Amino acid sequence: MNPTLSRFGNRAKREVIHRFPPATWYADARRAARVERHRPLLPPLEAAQRAQVRLLQEHGLVGAPWHHLGLPGTHDLQDLLLQLAGVLADRSPGGSHSVLLGRDETLEDIRLWQWGLQPEVLDLVENHLGVPVRYFGPLVHREVADGRVVDTRQWHRDIEDLRMLKVLVYLDDVEEDGGPFTYVPRRTSAAAARELRYVGGFVGDARFSEVVPPSLWRPVTGPRWTAAMPDTARIFHRAAPPIARDRYSVTFTWMTRHPLATIRSAPWRPDQVRRCVAGLDARQRTALPVSMRVS
Repeated sequence: MNPTLSRFGNRAKREVIHRFPPATWYADARRAARVERHRPLLPPLEAAQRAQVRLLQEHGLVGAPWHHLGLPGTHDLQDLLLQLAGVLADRSPGGSHSVLLGRDETLEDIRLWQWGLQPEVLDLVENHLGVPVRYFGPLVHREVADGRVVDTRQWHRDIEDLRMLKVLVYLDDVEEDGGPFTYVPRRTSAAAARELRYVGGFVGDARFSEVVPPSLWRPVTGPRWTAAMPDTARIFHRAAPPIARDRYSVTFTWMTRHPLATIRSAPWRPDQVRRCVAGLDARQRTALPVSMRVS
């Protein structure tokens, strides 16, 4: 499908759901029914992870050092991620505000891609979403310190689903002038969405500050390996424009298997799929994107 038509279709679908009350009730009822059916099947969590899910439901974000989230394999990836950050540092931005690693580069050491498919990670995400999980892998990126307020450096909510989860990990120290992930807590975000009649797209600082005063904007700052775990579908957020130095990070993404919008990506080659699925069990394979066509 043509990307422009796909974006138009996604936007139109959300417009109908949000502007037409019967469609809103129908979408909410379908999701509630799926959550209720799946409730007895939710995997059990340790006390610390149960507390994280409660914080996500209440505030829309959990922040902590990555290794304090209680998820395995974080230390094992640190040297690899620093190497990948070095690759990005040596790459010319070519006038772009953001530099991304390609898919093949993130698959060279498959531990990085498969981190988000570990049983403990899937258990946590599934308990937050309330239904089975779809995993979209990691994105290693560099935000260039050019001060430009463009794209995701503006206020928005992710429109692909009603609930999502991301884990964003800083690969260098990030202060307020270094482009921190900045968000507004869930209840304030919900009120802002109603006042803005928000369906999708970006909101500039001037307009957003009329609805949510800057005193309520919360930047996530901290040393290397600081992690933010937000539900980006339920909270307004942005990557603040870095000014003093480039920001390096990795972001892992999960959502439900019945999203509101289609996520487009480059086609997967058979050799890439083989690398990703090596050693995975049935649950992990069913969490992969449909575009990977894993049986």
